Amino acid sequence: MIKTITAHAINVPSPRDFDLDIPAICPHCGVAIDPTELSCKYVGVGEKREQSRIFLQLLCNHCLRSFSVEYGCSYKQFDPNQKKTSRIGIFPELHTNVEHSEEITELSPMFVKVYSESHRAEESNLKEICGMGYRKALEFLIKDYAIKLNPDNEETIKSTPLAKCIENYIDNSRIKSLAKASAWLGNDETHYVRKHDDYDLGSLKAFLKAAESFIDSELQAIKADELLKDPK
Repeated sequence: MIKTITAHAINVPSPRDFDLDIPAICPHCGVAIDPTELSCKYVGVGEKREQSRIFLQLLCNHCLRSFSVEYGCSYKQFDPNQKKTSRIGIFPELHTNVEHSEEITELSPMFVKVYSESHRAEESNLKEICGMGYRKALEFLIKDYAIKLNPDNEETIKSTPLAKCIENYIDNSRIKSLAKASAWLGNDETHYVRKHDDYDLGSLKAFLKAAESFIDSELQAIKADELLKDPK
């Protein structure tokens, strides 16, 4: 939402009004809010002070934590009294949550944790490391699923390389294909030379989420079988 807010000067003579795009989601708690303004300052930059940086401090009225927003404003192509600005960043950064089913969360809490951290790294534009995180998340998901299907082989599965684990312990052909493809692309994210240049991080995530979806379906089917074996 756009609000006109008066910013007080740091290194120029007078306050100015700016139209600021106010965040509607708190970066701390993720709740939709109409935040309270705490302070707003601006500084003129450039040889002729033809640009401004605006620094807005806000209070979330839900979690009662403060956050900052930075804006830019250029006077070069506009009337000096214009108020239009562009948002540069929010601090701390706003991160979205990735939802996982209750069954997946129960099966592999470490998969959910590592996937979430990798997603946050990706949102922070850390594209060179998040792929390695998704590869690690895949290993937790596949091994925890394999252990559920083969509880007597738990210790062996834990120490088995991922590729061999997929081959030996995953029978569902779709899950096996998706897990293999995800592992190949995940390995590309960790190596100096990529083997699959036609695929990228988005492909890895798509295969990984599809594998998760099929595993979730299989877990639901296991629950249905248990119900049919013991009807009440």
